[in-house]
Order: sequence, then structure tokens, then C-alpha cells
Amino acid sequence: MWSDDDNGWHQGCHIVQLRVEFTKKSMTRCTTTLAAMYLSVTLLLVYVPVIHTTEAISQSQQQLVYLLHNIFKVNTGMEQTLNGLLQAEKNVSDDVNVPPGVTISPLMNILLMAVKNLQFSQPHVNVSSTPERNTSLPSSGDIMSALSNNPLVNDVISIVTKQIITAVANNVTVGTDLTSLLGVIKPVDIVKTLLTTHSARAVIPNQPSGHVNDACYRDLMDTFDSLVATKPWAIQMLDALGKPASGIERGHFYFVGAYDQCYQTKPHIDSGDVIGNVKQTMSRDFGTRFCRTDITIPQSFIDSLHVDTHGVHLKLTLGLCLPDTCHLSDVYGFLKLDTIENLSPPELESGFCYDEEDITSDSSAIAAICVLSVFGALILFGTAYDIYKASRTSDEASRRDVTYINTDVNNVNTAPQNSSHITVMENKTEIILPAGYMPHKEGACPLPTVSNGNLQNGLSETEKNYTQQARHTKQASKRKDSLAGRLIVCFSLYTNVPKLLSAKSSSGSITCIHGIRFLSLTWVVLGHTYNYGIISQDEAFTADNLLDFIPIMQRFTFQGVVAGGFAVDTFFVLSAFLLTWLQLKETSKKKKKCTVSDGVMYYFHRFWRLTPIYMLVIMSFACFYRYLGSGPFWPSTIWAAEHCKTVWWTNLLYVNNLVENHAQCMGWTWYLANDMQFYVISPIFLIFMYIIPVVGTVLTTLLLCMGIGIAFWKEYEINGNFFTMKSDDGAFWNEVYTVPWCRVGCWAVGMLLGFLIYKRDRKPLRNKSLAYLGWLVSTAVALALVYSTYSENKEDGTEWTNTQRAFYEAFGRPAWGLCVSWVIFACYNHMGGLVNSILSWNGFIPLSRLTYAAYLVHPICMMIYVFSRRTMLHVNDYNIIYLYLGHLCVTYMVAFVCSAAFEAPAMSLEKILFRRGRRS
Repeated sequence: MWSDDDNGWHQGCHIVQLRVEFTKKSMTRCTTTLAAMYLSVTLLLVYVPVIHTTEAISQSQQQLVYLLHNIFKVNTGMEQTLNGLLQAEKNVSDDVNVPPGVTISPLMNILLMAVKNLQFSQPHVNVSSTPERNTSLPSSGDIMSALSNNPLVNDVISIVTKQIITAVANNVTVGTDLTSLLGVIKPVDIVKTLLTTHSARAVIPNQPSGHVNDACYRDLMDTFDSLVATKPWAIQMLDALGKPASGIERGHFYFVGAYDQCYQTKPHIDSGDVIGNVKQTMSRDFGTRFCRTDITIPQSFIDSLHVDTHGVHLKLTLGLCLPDTCHLSDVYGFLKLDTIENLSPPELESGFCYDEEDITSDSSAIAAICVLSVFGALILFGTAYDIYKASRTSDEASRRDVTYINTDVNNVNTAPQNSSHITVMENKTEIILPAGYMPHKEGACPLPTVSNGNLQNGLSETEKNYTQQARHTKQASKRKDSLAGRLIVCFSLYTNVPKLLSAKSSSGSITCIHGIRFLSLTWVVLGHTYNYGIISQDEAFTADNLLDFIPIMQRFTFQGVVAGGFAVDTFFVLSAFLLTWLQLKETSKKKKKCTVSDGVMYYFHRFWRLTPIYMLVIMSFACFYRYLGSGPFWPSTIWAAEHCKTVWWTNLLYVNNLVENHAQCMGWTWYLANDMQFYVISPIFLIFMYIIPVVGTVLTTLLLCMGIGIAFWKEYEINGNFFTMKSDDGAFWNEVYTVPWCRVGCWAVGMLLGFLIYKRDRKPLRNKSLAYLGWLVSTAVALALVYSTYSENKEDGTEWTNTQRAFYEAFGRPAWGLCVSWVIFACYNHMGGLVNSILSWNGFIPLSRLTYAAYLVHPICMMIYVFSRRTMLHVNDYNIIYLYLGHLCVTYMVAFVCSAAFEAPAMSLEKILFRRGRRS
């Protein structure tokens, strides 16, 4: 429990209710405090209503009530004061002046004897808060008269008297000590009896009025009375209320409750029901609403945990199941009612009550539905037209005069051994492939034919003629299609899905890039699995062991997760490398110089490649996020989506990392802004690389050095990292992590790699030792970059100085870029070995195509899942692995839909409208 300086027994009681009492006080002190709480509540029921319900009380009587009330609010001396009430040796009132007609009960006599014998010292009276009050004590007869006029007091006295008489009748000795009396008085029975015989409105009057709306107050009091009457629906509402759970000391700070049970409960009061000792005259129904409230946790308790929360604000959250007529303002107002406020309830920080969202009244959502409906119609018509056209083409092909019949490869006796199997007929050529023939792979030997019984490479004249004829037929079919037909086919799933799922790569491509791209995205998803919806959630904690993150982050193996930011640097290297290599190759093939139109298309192609799917995802997330999920963890506002409604234009212009970066739309898209900004400035370096290679190389190297220098300077000033983003007001994020001048180093490394591969022939290094050394150094440097942070993050680790962090931030990212560059260089030049075989696996090709869409949607998938949970997540390795794999699979499924619906049509439209299919 808190120290005596924390202002009273009532705070101690609330902490006991919240089960935050651990091991700091002895069990004896805890028992004494509970006893004080029970007796104090009883005495408050006796004295507090006197002020509100009895008008004929003199000033001296008010002074006595005030003094008694404050004595029982002060923790110091509580035990002695309570014991003083029990010092009467017999239940008589010989020297007490009792008014005529007033019956004295045993408990009242104890109280009167205690009042007579109590000596109030001056410190107990707060003179400043009670001006003009007389400190003289009233006669016991006056106070007895005032108490006797209150019906609630009489009921309390009657109930307690019956409990004492019942105990005596059962041969229970009622002593004068505190423990003995607590064995007789049963506070729960007192409260239950009072609530059965009195309406909750009498116990908690709506005073002062205006704090709780009348409808909410009526339904809330009826719920309390129905609960006492053990109505099933009221019990269900109580059961749906959040309750203290174990693990508070490890971060279980959200008492969730049962969200679905709350909304499934149907409160109903029948005519004739007796609730609150009142017979209901009419039937009535009302709905339910789930709310959550955040309660301030005393700083002393947070300090006692001895953990570094890295800026995460700790608070206690309670789930409430209330009548649907109540809103968050009524929750605050209920705590301001006099009866509740006298109990000194805990302070509420914030809260949120869930309202049913009506999409029909949301104009932005309706507009988004219209846009998506247009795309849906185009996809439907495009697919139908494409299938129709394909079936028509198939019918025409079936009437062609060349048919290929492939014999069974498993039956060597299918074809005769010593005869030619090319039979030329009048209007038909039948070609029978040999029994040993296996389907060839792309880029392998040409289709084998049989000539004079011998297997030869190459195509026969008949096959060549057919191939040429088929090519002409296909081209003629395309020419017959109108422009409108070709445009509508761009949206066809029949065409786009096979393209996305194809595992074929173009000749001369660097296939290891597909594996690098996919694996880098999986690294990003792993890091974000811990972040989005778990650590980053500010409104309601989603993990029941939040503080266990600390030892997890201190493990050596977890540094691989912390270093996930290097995956983004890998993307920078890949983009810059492909841009430089392909642009230089394409420029060298041209016979004429680049024109202005080439420059315009250079920028338009990139913008068109990224923007359509980007804007459609932003639109969908911003307009629909309120309708994508619900639950006790669902935030009142997902700011990553809400900001999109006002600052979407910064994303459209790719400046969201520089403009309005304190309120970013889809904050993870800062990478796209950097990528586009680097793309915009790259022609300056590409021109010099092509015309004057030395100058181009020097300028790119200077760009690299500039990025290193600025990153060192800014990081030295801010001294931040991933773990300080919650405590530095976004300084590290906004001024170091997301700005282009601190991240341009890896882009420059990628451009230098592209220039090197463009200039150098594709062949291994002559000295194999250099190849082994390259792999050894790159591997060692990469591992050092990933795991060197363990020296600071481990338990009792040494905090890095500004210089250390600045050096790591400035040089670490370009060094990582060099490691990735070596992998690409080695694999391209036949020095990759097993690494190249793995990275070049054909299965990575379709996954690599979906990487861009997956990057856009993966945090959205994560947030929707975590926020829609009904129970808290327990963070451990197994749960995170399942969560990570689930996020990865769902992300790629959603990315496939988005890419097939938005990205692939945009790329096909560009080829038709601008006759341009160049990659970049």
C-alpha cells in the first residue's frame, strides 16, 4: 500500500480494489486496513447522509459530523480511533441523555459512548475549510436526534444489531477489540440488505444534477437494482465488466472484460418486477455499450517496478459494460456525484465508449465505395471480355492445319524405333515427339525433332513455318482489337493473375535480387510484428505482460529484430542499383541522344509505377478503417489513417517525410518518399556516369560522404535510436531516421554498384582468394552491425555515448549497403555458390513481384488483427512466431489482391498508352 502521505485510507482502499498491493507491507497491516475500510464505510453510511437528508441540524452538530468524517478519512491513528469506539464495557446508556421515544440499540450506544469520550485535538479541524464553525461539542441527545431521523441510518443500525444479536444467540463472544467485532459485523450483508430494501437511487442520488444525463442515470440505477434482484441480464452485464487479473506487476494493466458478451446482453424489465423495493408498472428494454476508462497509476508504484519503460506511458485501463444511454461524459459525471465523490474515486485520464458506426452517413466512405466499384466493374468486364476473346482464339487454333501429338514419355514402345514420324499429308502435318523427350526449360536447347531416325537440335522447316505463322496470327489478332478492347483487358484477372504468379524471369536478369527483396521484406514484417498494435498502441495495451518486453529486448538474439531497419537500406541499394544498371544499358543501346520526352517519361514512369496502388490503399485505409474491426482494443482513432484525410497530398507528392511529418499519413511510407526523392536527383549522376565516368563516380562518392557527414552530425545532436522514439518527442524519427540527407548513403552505394556491373564483364574474379575474402569480410561486417547493439541493450549494458551512436548511424548503413552489394556482385559474377542458388530460387520471383504491395499493406493487416482481438496477447517466442507467420501470409494474400486489382492494370495501361515497358 502507499505511504501515509498519500492522503488517506480511501486511496489505500482503491489500491486494494485494484489488486496493486503486493509485498511491501506485512499481512497484519493489510488486515488492519481492510478492517478499517469496512467499518469506515459503515460509519460513512451513518454520518454522510445526515448532511444531505436532515435539515434540522445545528451548527454544533454539523461540526461534530465534520470532525467525525475527517477523523475517519485520516489514515494516521485510524486503528486507535476504531478501537476507541469499542471501549464500552456494557451496552447501556446510563449517563447518556436520550430523547423520549428513541430506542437505543447496542451499536448506537457504542457510538454515543465513543463520541462522549473522544477528545478532539485542534489539528483534526481544518479551520480554513470550515469558517465560523464552533469547536464545542453538541449534546449526545442532539446528535442522537439527528441520527435517529435518518431512515438509512436506522436501517444500518437495525441490520448490525440483528447481526450482533444473532451472534450472541449462537454463543459467539462479542469482545471489545477490533478483530472480534469484525467477526460479527458482515458488511456485505449490510450492503445487500440495504440495496434490497432501498433503491440504488436512495444510496446514490443524482446530486448535483447535470453530471449524468437522466436516461443514463435511470438505466444505470435500474441495472444496480436488477443486479441485487439477481436478474440474469444484470449478472451478465456485471460479468462483462473488466476485473483485476494476475500479472499486474508484469504489465497486465488492462482489465478487459467481455466485449461481445456485453453487446449480446439484452436488458429487459418486465411489468410487475420488483427492483429496488419498487414494483415496476411497465415493461422496458434498453441496449448496452462497452466503454474503457484509463486510470492514473501512481508514480510511486511505477518507480517500484524498477524498469525503464522507454517512454511508454503506463496506465490502468478498465473495461465497462454500461447501458447504451450512457456516454463517456456520463462516466466522468458519475464519479462527480456527491455520494461517489465522498469515497474519493481514482482519477480518470481518458476513456472511450464504442458507438456503432453508420457507413451510410460517412460521405468519404461512400465516395471510396464508388471508386472501388468502378475498379470492380472494370475488372469484371475486362475478365469476361478476355475470357471470351481467349475462347474465340482457341476455336480458331483448333481449326489450324498443324497438330502436335506428344507420345507417352513413360512408354518407350509408343513410337516405332526405326521410322520417321513426320508424316506429311495434304492439309495436315502430324509431328510425333520421341519417347525420350522431356519438356525443355526456358532458355535451354530448342525443341528437338526427329529426322531420318536421329534426334537433332533445332526446328524443322515445317515447325519454323508454323511458329512464324502463329506469330503473325497473334499479331494480327492484336491489331484487330480496338484500343478500348485492349484497355479493358488491362484489368483482366485472366491475364494479370498468371503474370503475377509466373516464375519466369527475363534472360540476362540478376535472379538473386528476387530472393534478397523478399527476404528483406520478411525482416521488415518481423520488426513491425512487435511494433504495430503492441508497443505502438497508446490507447489500450494489448499485451498482458508488457513489462516482459524489457528482458526480451535485452537478449542477444533479439538484436536481429532491432536491426530490422537495415532491411530498408537493402531496398535503397536494390533500387539504386537497378536504376543505374538498366538506365546505362538502355542509353548505350540507343543510337540517338536522349530527348526531353525521354526525361519526362523517366519521371512519369516512376510516378505511374508507384502511385495508383499507393493512393488507392491510402483512400481505402483512411475511409474504411472505422469499419474494418471492433473490440475492446480498437482505438478511438487510428492516426496513421486519420491523418490521411488531411495530409494525403504530401504522400501524393512524395514529401511526407519532410512536410507535416509530425502527423504522417501511413507513417511507414516515409521510405517511398525517400526513394522517389533519390530517384529525382539520380539523373544528375547518371549523365556524368555515361558521359564522363570518372566525374560521375566522384560525384556519387561525394554524395555518399555527404550523407555520412550529415547523419553523424544529426545523430550526435539527438543521440537517439529505436528505443527513444517514445521519449524524444519524435526527434530521432523526424530528423534522422526518415530524412533523405541521412539515408542517401545506401542509395549512393547502390549507384556505384550499378555502374561497376555495367562497366565490367560478367565473369568471376581471377583470384579465388579475393572472392573468399569478400564473403568473409561482408559476413563479418554484417553480423557486427546487427549484433553490436547488444553491448548497450543487454541487462546492465553500457549506454553508448553520442559519438558511438553517431558513428554507428552514419557509417553503419553504408557499410550494410556494401555488404548487400557484395552479395549481388558475387552472385551475378558466378561466385555466389549455394547463396546464389537459394536467392535465385524461382519461387521467390512471384513473391518478389508482390513486395511493393506487401510493404504498403502489412501494417494495416497487423493493426486490424491486433485491435480486433477480444483477449490480451501474451508475448513470448512461440506466440510471436505464430503471429509473425500469420501476418506474413495474410499480408501476401492482401497484397496479391491489391496488385492484381490496381498495380498490374496500371502497368499494362502504361505499355498501351505510352508504348513503354521499361523497368526501373
